[in-house]
Order: sequence, then C-alpha cells, then structure tokens
Amino acid sequence: MNGIISFFEGMGTGVLLSLMLGTVFFALINNSVNHGFKTGLSVAVGVIISDVIFISFCIFGSQFIPKIQSYELQIKAIGGSLVILLGISQLVRKSGVSKVQRFSKAGSITFFVSQGFLLNFLNPVNLVSWFAINTYLISALDFNKWQLVNFFAGCLIAIFLMEALLAYSAHRVKKHLKDKTIYIMNKTIGGLFIALGAWLILR
Repeated sequence: MNGIISFFEGMGTGVLLSLMLGTVFFALINNSVNHGFKTGLSVAVGVIISDVIFISFCIFGSQFIPKIQSYELQIKAIGGSLVILLGISQLVRKSGVSKVQRFSKAGSITFFVSQGFLLNFLNPVNLVSWFAINTYLISALDFNKWQLVNFFAGCLIAIFLMEALLAYSAHRVKKHLKDKTIYIMNKTIGGLFIALGAWLILR
C-alpha cells in the first residue's frame, strides 16, 4: 500500500516539476509548433532518459554526486553555451522549411531526442533538484528503496505525460497562429534561450 501511495505522490510532484519554466519547456513548445507533435514528443523522451540517469545516481550512486558537483562549473559552462547556441540559431534562422525538417524520420527523431537529453542533462540544477528530493524523502519521510523507486516512477510518468500534452497542445494551436505570430514567437524563444543560457553560466 505504501508503494502505491508513494507512486501517486510522485505523480503529483512530477506534474509540478513539469510546469517549471526552463529551457526544456520552451524547446518543447518551439519544436512542437515548428516541426510537429512527434518532434515535441522526441524532446520529451530525451528529457526522461536524462532524468532516469539522474534519479539512478540519487538512489543507487549518491556517493558519486560530490565528485560530479566538483565539475559543476564546467557542466554549467557547457550547458549554458549549448542553450545560447540554440538561441542564436533561432534568431538567425530564416522562415520556411529548416534543415531539420529535411532529415530522414530516424535522423530527426535522434536529433530531437538528443536535444532534449542535452538540455536537461547539462543543467546541474536538475541533478541538485533530484538529489534534494531524494534526500528529503529519505531523511524526513523515511522512504525505503521500494518507496523511492515507486515515487520516482510516478514522477517520470507524470512529467512525460504532461510534456506530451504540452507538445500536443502546442502543435494543435499552430493552425490558429499566423506566420508572423510564429515568427515572433521563434525570435522571442531564441532571446529567452540566450538569456537562460547566460543565467546558467553566470549564476
């Protein structure tokens, strides 16, 4: 019974985490509007893969986290630079069919899964957040391994479902948007990427 309760508690937490405004959120909306629902879903899959790695570290390899944190500056620099480059590419990109849309189906899926993975994985805030949640569950709520696994499984399922819903909604809204509106949105998100990347490096 405790396992079932912890699973639904994890789902509630996952819903809240998925609503945080960050690079993944904007990337999901941008790619879904410009390239379709499956593209947004691919970004979400990449995010979940990186979260699985983070959570596995927290549950089974917490002794390695201090070593990873010693490279936080390097990770922040790489992650922030990646986000800034994405922002610049958004700003300089011309309207119309992009190179990404001319990829093969398998190639485009791999590209966007990788994008979601890197945007999530190279943000050290995500690892720290999962580690803080894991620590709280163990120290304050006395969760055992089984409860932790159920809680984080609920988190991941909720995050994926919410991101899939976001991608679907963004794709559906596209047909109601004028080309000029999409153009302004792309440039705005490009600027936000640059700002978020700079914040990630300098904070």
